Formats: sequence, structure tokens, C-alpha cells
Amino acid sequence: MYASRTTQFIVGIFAILGIIALAILSLSLGKVAILPSPGYTLYALFDNISGLKTSDQVQLAGVQIGKVVDIGLQKERAKIAMRINEGVQIDADSIAAIRPAE
Repeated sequence: MYASRTTQFIVGIFAILGIIALAILSLSLGKVAILPSPGYTLYALFDNISGLKTSDQVQLAGVQIGKVVDIGLQKERAKIAMRINEGVQIDADSIAAIRPAE
């Protein structure tokens, strides 16, 4: 016997909802952001960034204030782009340093 159109419609809706729920769960478990977090991008140049990778934490006084979003080169120096959370002020004369992960 064949299922009625109503039954097929209901099964289709549940299948679509299941796929959407699986996609949301996958994105949240993988910590993948669809939209960038509110804040601003800050750039810094370094001579050596051994061990640093994108998505590493940016900390100020031991508190996470953002993350590394891009690593590139500029005139034989490493250029780091950091996404700083909204509301965090960093002085223009601040000094950035890279610490190895603990």
C-alpha cells in the first residue's frame, strides 16, 4: 500500500527538521561561527610566531578578549589579524606578545 499525501508531507517536514537540527548541532559542537562576533579587527606584526595558529585565544591580563583570525606575511614579518570582542579597549601604545600554550 502507498502512503497518503498527508503522511508523505508530514514525513518530509520531520526529515527537513531533522536535517536542520543536525546542521545546528554540528555547527555548535564544531564551534563554527556563521556570523562574525561583534567587535573589531586588530593587526600586529611579529618577527616569530612559532606555534601560533588561527582560532587561538587572544588574552589581556589572563582574560580571553578575542581570537586570532588570520596569519599572513608583510615584508618578511608575520602579520596577525585578531578579532577583539566588542567593548574591549586596547591602548595604542600596548605591546603584544606570543606565549606558548600551557
